[in-house]
Amino acid sequence: MEQTRIFQALNRSVEMNGDAPLSIAIFDIDNFKEINDSFGHAVGDKVLQEISRRVIASFDPLIEVYFARYGGEEFVLATRNNVEGFIQWCERIRLEIAGTPVQASQQAIPVTVSVGITSQFQHIESNLISRMLQEADEAMYHAKRSGKNRTMCM
Repeated sequence: MEQTRIFQALNRSVEMNGDAPLSIAIFDIDNFKEINDSFGHAVGDKVLQEISRRVIASFDPLIEVYFARYGGEEFVLATRNNVEGFIQWCERIRLEIAGTPVQASQQAIPVTVSVGITSQFQHIESNLISRMLQEADEAMYHAKRSGKNRTMCM
């Protein structure tokens, strides 16, 4: 359901202004199954909430941002502005997550994320959004295969 909402929001944005650039990132929590198995689902839920809170805390109120849980332990972040700084922004988020364990059940849970990014600078049509989400997902899986806790661009 979150996937549908982010897709619809991006489609509306593109319909209003197809000439603005678009960047999409998918963040996937590394080893999330192990977190759930080791600490329990309540702690896993706390990790999801905390990662979401940290990403939201990084928003610049002057920039058009789209953010949602994309499924399981994945989140999607997109912007129509500031494409030049998008990669650096995502990398700062990744480093902040890796550098600050999540506090849950009186334990410090180390968490990292793998990030996949894609950008489109030319005229964007709504049918391109699905492809961009797929590209960001592929870049994220490339980050996972390359050792996790890293950012990869398509």
